[in-house]
Amino acid sequence: MSNINKYFKRACRFIENNQIDRLIKEIKKYPKLKSYFYKKSGMSLIHEAHFSSIECVLALLENGVPIDLPDDTGSTVLIDSSSVGDLKLAKELIEFKPNINHKNNSGETAFSFACARDEFEMAKFLYEHGAEINTVDNGGGTPLDWAICYASPEFRTWLKSIGGIRKSTHEEWAYPPPNMSIDDD
Repeated sequence: MSNINKYFKRACRFIENNQIDRLIKEIKKYPKLKSYFYKKSGMSLIHEAHFSSIECVLALLENGVPIDLPDDTGSTVLIDSSSVGDLKLAKELIEFKPNINHKNNSGETAFSFACARDEFEMAKFLYEHGAEINTVDNGGGTPLDWAICYASPEFRTWLKSIGGIRKSTHEEWAYPPPNMSIDDD
């Protein structure tokens, strides 16, 4: 195992245990960790921290970890927070000026994930902060195409009212979608 992998794993333990002071000391001692990508997990420290605590994410960002560092799928922490509806984290991340329209390897953005996951408040927040609403992913779909399949009628109507366009021709699905109930979280 290379030394950098060893330091990365140790930093991950600090993240898991929310030992922020030790984490920051580790990245100051080994600055390459700030942008290091661990191939076995497909993640960087900022992505590992996303699954631990907002405090860890913010501490890493405040200490020079790049906001738009992608994981192995090309997703940034903003995309990840959008895909799980973590509006609290997204609001914190915006302060660090991320590329709000960053596309992952599949051409998906934070906004398109919000639409695909029926995260209406997240989508409105991203839109208010400059998210493009008509990006086209690698499959040819737009955020409205995703919303047509997965979002509430109110969400769909809002997207159309702000200029959302469709590229696909599939029919609108009933709400909730076939394999999802309203109670699903």
